[in-house]
Amino acid sequence: MTDPKSHGTINTRVGNAQDQPSIAPAFRGNRTVKPLPFDPAKLNGLSEKLIRSHHENNYTGSVRAMNAVEQRLDLLMRYKDIAPFLYGPLKREELHRTGSVVLQELYFGNLDGAGKPGGGILEGLTQAYGSS
Repeated sequence: MTDPKSHGTINTRVGNAQDQPSIAPAFRGNRTVKPLPFDPAKLNGLSEKLIRSHHENNYTGSVRAMNAVEQRLDLLMRYKDIAPFLYGPLKREELHRTGSVVLQELYFGNLDGAGKPGGGILEGLTQAYGSS
């Protein structure tokens, strides 16, 4: 709500964000790091050190950053009259971090050490290109 004398400026008298209820359950920032679903020492062709470093640094960092972005979005979204340009950069960062987390979880979820396709990927490849 803007004051008629404000000439379209943002009303800064909207109260404390902490007093406003959260309107977006998705912005809780409570995502957790999934553990590696395999023993990285048993992978063929990739070193254990490389996989552990990727998981502990890149993936874990992306999950933490996504939680921080979601928590900031939660605070901003509590103000129903907030201008979109104020939260637009955070939405872009959320998209970037979500993609990073999802892709890394898929990456780790598809490594098993055998060096051969299996499960759904094998079925898809067989359906598309014939038997292996």
